[in-house]
Amino acid sequence: GYQRRVRESHFQLHHHQCIIIMPKVFSDFVSGDELLSDAFPIKDLNDAIYEVEAEPTTLVNTFGLQEKPMHKIEFQKYWRTYNEAVKKHLSSSNPSRSDAYAKGAQEFVFGTVTQKYNDIRFFTGRSKNSSGTLVFLLSPPGGKPVFYFLKDALTAVDK
Repeated sequence: GYQRRVRESHFQLHHHQCIIIMPKVFSDFVSGDELLSDAFPIKDLNDAIYEVEAEPTTLVNTFGLQEKPMHKIEFQKYWRTYNEAVKKHLSSSNPSRSDAYAKGAQEFVFGTVTQKYNDIRFFTGRSKNSSGTLVFLLSPPGGKPVFYFLKDALTAVDK
């Protein structure tokens, strides 16, 4: 998998030098599960949310994402707990990101997620860690599927 690869390596192949650029991988800060890489087109929405247009099967299979069906009440309970965990994480690891995360995550959850709840599927990482971050897949009727990731729940690693 991505964990065994090196971000940039040089090697000789039949007397030709090749440079292989390996993607940056983003892992859940709680579970350590790899959830995304910059091999996929990532758009920074509101300085708190990454948006990725990708074929669902491709992204799900690449990172072993596990679907986690949730009723709205379950999601609300999860969100309260998880949101506090991210805030605590940021207060110690990157306090300057706290305000942007709080504003952007709130806009996303109370805007996109609650308003389009029936068109959203939830995923966890490979480990199915229930304390870890959720990946959101919005599949609007007749529209392109879009994944959403909480930017501050991810740790970027050059592989």
